[in-house]
Amino acid sequence: MAEDIHQLISKVKLERVFIVGHDIGGHVAYAFVRRYAQITRGAMILDTPIPGIEGWSEIQGHPIVWHIQFMQVPGLADKVR
Repeated sequence: MAEDIHQLISKVKLERVFIVGHDIGGHVAYAFVRRYAQITRGAMILDTPIPGIEGWSEIQGHPIVWHIQFMQVPGLADKVR
């Protein structure tokens, strides 16, 4: 998804962009910043722990993030619609 955003930015000829990601979109924003730091002017990542960053392990068992693991069970989300 970070690559898709990069292609869109390139297509519309933007330079030095700000990127914002909320919840799971924060993971995409983080990936974008890591891959395309040279074109990133700034980033805002809201309401999400980032895998591999301090605090990730501690938050995994917390009830507030139950939906992250729920949505990773193949096919489960589609069955409960």
